[in-house]
Amino acid sequence: MATRIGESPEFGKTWFIDLDGTIFKHNEYLDIKGEVQHPLPHALKFLRSIPKQDTIVFTTGRKEKYRAYTIRCLKKANIRFGHLIMGLPRGTRIIINDEKEDGRKTALGITVARNGRVSGHRKLSRELYRLVSSGKI
Repeated sequence: MATRIGESPEFGKTWFIDLDGTIFKHNEYLDIKGEVQHPLPHALKFLRSIPKQDTIVFTTGRKEKYRAYTIRCLKKANIRFGHLIMGLPRGTRIIINDEKEDGRKTALGITVARNGRVSGHRKLSRELYRLVSSGKI
């Protein structure tokens, strides 16, 4: 049996997305002294391509004292999200999930260039959504 990634298309997925260097310019919030931080040019298009039934969980190493500011910036940019996890260490993020009874894998990791497109948004979207629509992710 071929290994497949994912679950049935009728179930929403959970996207764990780091904020700094992917959605907002890395550490810019430290330099702009409370002004509203604007998303990177490609970020809004990428985020809006995530299906509405999916949940977005933002992760960040920002200290908890920046929570209200971060939420204000997300809301100002009209970015939807389900959860915001703050105060994480700067090290590697690892996601572990169990596979389905039929052998389908349920975790995927992607690393992108700092402050760059999310792996060339179009390429990533095409690859991910090809997998999503085929039931492989």
